[in-house]
Amino acid sequence: GSNPVNYRRSDSSIGFRTTPYSRIGTYARNTNRAFEVDNIDTESQQGWSVVAVGRANMVDDLEELRAIKAEWDPRPWPSGQRSMYFRMPWRELTGRVLSIRGGVGESATT
Repeated sequence: GSNPVNYRRSDSSIGFRTTPYSRIGTYARNTNRAFEVDNIDTESQQGWSVVAVGRANMVDDLEELRAIKAEWDPRPWPSGQRSMYFRMPWRELTGRVLSIRGGVGESATT
């Protein structure tokens, strides 16, 4: 299953926050994960999808947490505490563009 989260990209990693009691907080700690971001415009019938693959590391270093909060703190929309921070440097990044006019185009960056 997927869990929507607000995120921020910093250098070659993705940062996000969650609650320790979520599926991500329970099962994603320091494990290999895929992180997908999609955008679809139904009016123009176009869209894109990007998938990053890497190790989702729970951030528990106080200095790193201070830097994250000062530079790029992701802001979750749902109410409640989202006190668990993750940083996921990607080792693989792939994407594709979808268009009714042009079909599917793919690009990949590692």
